[in-house]
Amino acid sequence: MDEGWGQKLPWTLMSYIEFQPRTIPSLGRERIKYLFDTLVHKWREDVRFESSSTKITSHPAYELIISFGPVMVPFILDEVRKGDNHWSKALRILTEHTPSEDDRLNSKKLRASWLRWADAHPKFIEHQLEQIDVDQPWTTL
Repeated sequence: MDEGWGQKLPWTLMSYIEFQPRTIPSLGRERIKYLFDTLVHKWREDVRFESSSTKITSHPAYELIISFGPVMVPFILDEVRKGDNHWSKALRILTEHTPSEDDRLNSKKLRASWLRWADAHPKFIEHQLEQIDVDQPWTTL
């Protein structure tokens, strides 16, 4: 893995994250989505040949996404809807929900379980999106 992976993010965005990690929601939806997509791209690039689920979900970019808190849940669920099955650890941490043991043993059932959870908790997801619906120009970083 490339130890300097974060240096590929725009400097102003990385410095904002580094010095103000608890203010991520104030970035606004567009910038959080950009940050999420950038981290997901780097994560996928680095773990594409990895078979260990533990190594895949302990990558710094994956863990950074988790560290931003529940505001990332709507973006993670979008990835789950696309068929990406490596988000269960992040969703368990961020939602405090644990799918049934039967669902965890089968990737298709696990994906379906998270999508059912999303359908059953629209207010949780709406609340996360409301927190980040801030219309600020990029130049405020």
